[in-house]
Amino acid sequence: MIRGLGLGLVLIGRLTRAACGDGVIDPEEQCDLGDTNGAAGACCTSTCSFAPLTTVCRPGTGVCDPTEHCPADADTCPVDDIAPPGSACDDLDPRTHDDACTDGVCRGTPSVCGDGHVDPGEVCDDGPANGSPGSCCLQECTPREYGAVCADEGDLCTNDTCDTWGTCVHVDEPALGCSTPMTPRASTLKIRLRPERATGKLSFKWRGGPALSEETVGNLAAVPSGVCVYDQEGGHYRVVYHGSASALAGAWTSTKSGWRFRSSSNLPDGINDVDIQQSSVFAKFALRVMSRGRLALEPLPVERRRRVTVQFRTAAGACWSASFSNTEWNEAERVVAKSEDTSLADANGNGVREWMVIGDSNTKFYGCMYPEQYALRHPSIVVWNEAIFGSAAFGWVRDDLLPALLAAHQPDAVLIALGTNDLSTRSSDQVVADLKTLHDQVARFSLANRAHPVPYLATIPPVYPRLETGLEPKITAVNVALRRSMPENVVDFDSWMPPDWEPGIMSWEGDGVHLGCLGHRRRAEVLEVMAGN
Repeated sequence: MIRGLGLGLVLIGRLTRAACGDGVIDPEEQCDLGDTNGAAGACCTSTCSFAPLTTVCRPGTGVCDPTEHCPADADTCPVDDIAPPGSACDDLDPRTHDDACTDGVCRGTPSVCGDGHVDPGEVCDDGPANGSPGSCCLQECTPREYGAVCADEGDLCTNDTCDTWGTCVHVDEPALGCSTPMTPRASTLKIRLRPERATGKLSFKWRGGPALSEETVGNLAAVPSGVCVYDQEGGHYRVVYHGSASALAGAWTSTKSGWRFRSSSNLPDGINDVDIQQSSVFAKFALRVMSRGRLALEPLPVERRRRVTVQFRTAAGACWSASFSNTEWNEAERVVAKSEDTSLADANGNGVREWMVIGDSNTKFYGCMYPEQYALRHPSIVVWNEAIFGSAAFGWVRDDLLPALLAAHQPDAVLIALGTNDLSTRSSDQVVADLKTLHDQVARFSLANRAHPVPYLATIPPVYPRLETGLEPKITAVNVALRRSMPENVVDFDSWMPPDWEPGIMSWEGDGVHLGCLGHRRRAEVLEVMAGN
């Protein structure tokens, strides 16, 4: 009896021994979730051990609801980590913007032209302002033409114009379309600093320009006006001095001959006197600006390698401008200069008033080409841009294109900006020979007044053909030959090019790489320095 009972107890103990999967965590088990051990999403394996960190216990739905993994030291999945509503995300849909998390899902706002966001297929988007006069973006989310006037930020010394991307930029540079002296050395600029007194004096006299009516001058008492002095540095303008003829510090009065401004306080920028003598007679209109006191002048001397441009501008658009490149004194405390001579001289020494440019797509591709920019800066000069897209010097010579254009336009001077498209197929000697042929065609052509146009040859920028290796030595050879054979007739377009491409200098549009709008502006500036206007 007793022995049998003992055997029975042993039997019962074996029948009730623990098993993995019964939902009870025994000493030799790390976990036991019963029937769900080893199931998908379970953090307890079929052997009652913790699942490794690589085990997915809750699949995610995206960036707003990431996937959770087992912790490797517990049998429960971490709390669902849903991003807070409004968290930034990316729904990977290019047709939406302002993507944000909502209930664990990333959702974006559908893109629409006019919503203020630049979306794929759009170049710009100013929102409700699209198409308005102050915006550089049209209603179709495409940019207005380069150089179009846009919203004024209130600084008279900046140009408020549209760039190629539909953005209104405010650049420190002289205004275009100003009245300029037509008589050589008629206008004067004098600057004198007295460092020991922390004072200075600036005098600007503008004379020798076209006749200007009272309507052109406008009511100076009703609009802001001031003088801007620009120097060039590294290919960019800087404002050396900005003086305001402010009604807060002085007063404008109408006189029998024009306008007068007087200020005794020299505030806010030091202008004391402005006198304008209106005249409907050529070269009789005169403007004088005097500033003295604690002037906010940049350190002198001004940049020697570039011109100084002085403008008196009004918010209504009236503007008088003169440029100075030949200074009588340019010292640490004094600058004295007279305005530049009339533009280019023809074969008889007379001022050039009509000139023509021939070239390739680097001269006729955008709406911001340097011949057009030059013409805007000098309204009294007629510029004919007769460049042909994709043309080469060899083609101009072969097809004899130049004589007919000379006969049609009767230009005083011709700029030949060719040679780039010849480099891949012709030797440097052949390119130089073709350019000289075009040069001679211009020099020998007889105009209706029996004079001869003056030919100018543009050098080739070495950065341009960088897509085709091996051309830069050939470009150097061409440019050296041109400078050596006709130094008085070469326009140096290559020395200002940066060692590497800069934004705006080059563009990848069209059939290849071309000068960008900034590159064309640089060319216009080089041409002005060469031309002396």
